[in-house]
Amino acid sequence: MKILFINAQSFKTAFGLHDIVEKYNIEILCVNETFEKPNSPIHFKDWKVYSSSRKDKTGGGSAIFIKPTLNFVTIRKPEYELDSIEMVCIEVKDRSNKTFNIWVPYVPPEKPKLMEELCNVVKKEKLKNLILLGDLNAKSMEWNNPKENSHGKLLENCMTTSNLICTNDGQYTRRNSSSRGKGMYKICITDLKRKLWNAWKSQFQKLRKKKFFAHRHPVWWDDAVKDSKKSLNQAQRKFKVKSTPNNFENLKQAEINFNKVKDLAQEEWGNNLAEKLSKASNVKDKWSVFRKMTKKQNNNMVLPFVDGNGNVTFKEEEKCQQLETTFFKGKHLNPISFDAEFYTEIMDKYHSISEDKEQHLEDNNDIDINFAIEQDERAGAVYRLKNETCPGPDNYFSLLFINGDDNLYSTLLYIMNKSWDEGSLPKSWKQANVKFIKKIGKPNYNNPSSYRPISLTSIYIY
Repeated sequence: MKILFINAQSFKTAFGLHDIVEKYNIEILCVNETFEKPNSPIHFKDWKVYSSSRKDKTGGGSAIFIKPTLNFVTIRKPEYELDSIEMVCIEVKDRSNKTFNIWVPYVPPEKPKLMEELCNVVKKEKLKNLILLGDLNAKSMEWNNPKENSHGKLLENCMTTSNLICTNDGQYTRRNSSSRGKGMYKICITDLKRKLWNAWKSQFQKLRKKKFFAHRHPVWWDDAVKDSKKSLNQAQRKFKVKSTPNNFENLKQAEINFNKVKDLAQEEWGNNLAEKLSKASNVKDKWSVFRKMTKKQNNNMVLPFVDGNGNVTFKEEEKCQQLETTFFKGKHLNPISFDAEFYTEIMDKYHSISEDKEQHLEDNNDIDINFAIEQDERAGAVYRLKNETCPGPDNYFSLLFINGDDNLYSTLLYIMNKSWDEGSLPKSWKQANVKFIKKIGKPNYNNPSSYRPISLTSIYIY
């Protein structure tokens, strides 16, 4: 689990933060000075957001962003949060059932009373495995700051009383921090010996040298597009700072260059894809090439479930059982829960319509509607298939039928007519692969009801 803290000084203008998060594979992002407004909540990709904005004033604010993951779940703890401080507190529980707390407060400069309130809460709660991250404006030589202030003295006393240690190694965590003092933030962890921390720190220094890559851009995005996009971002920032005619012309030229490079990259990627598809000997190879060249990171995962008692379900088998109980064994499928009168009325109407149809057929014996399915109808059904249609349990993709030969089509026509004559469907056609997608706008996705089941049936009955 990797945690990053930064004083953003306006989260919306924190350029480059996406790249840092992707590069180091950050799972928990903690931010101070988000500048969040009550009528404009902040968001970060598809991550879960816990935030606290500054009341009745602009600026300030704290937030914690949680990446969708199968390794841990988070719960907000408002009982630890102070009304006088922009502060967010959460509890994290991992697969091994271990828990720890993360607090992200922001204490403005020269506010010793607020600093004292925060220290008193830390002493009172006596939480184990507490991680405190924030711009506390506390200066002390203990964390390599050349100066000291009242905030620093209060925090030193709190750390001594509560058995906390400071893990700040002097890195800047605030934008434009080169002209400011070091040690503007604190990370305090309980029950962690100094020797263990030094060992972890040495390992982390080695880890920082490694590069982490994650697929976030389109598949045709290459180094040339990346460089032109970087130049465009720089031109946009310069024009935003100083709206001069020269900067405006530079911005226009940067946009033109970016569009040219982007179009060229898309064309090259498309030509490369077409060339590889043409070399594929069969449909299976073509489909394999297409999937490899268009592969993207799948974020539509079913997160761990948390019940009303705080119990967490991490195992995939147990999550499947809960989803099955919710959607396929719920009260809405129990006949006892049906409205008997309404059910009887509907069934009577159904039988009445069926009898009318049978009578209509008897009166029109000269009309034969049970004629065999012909090749033209089969060809029309295949023509209407979409290339990107997902297969059912039989794993037959639509491309198989679109690019089939005469032998396949004659066999397919025979199966259709046989099913039509007997009035039944093969068992495999009645089965489906059920996928669960997230419902948009849900506050959290640790509950089965926050997902929507989608049934993928066989292409035969598409």
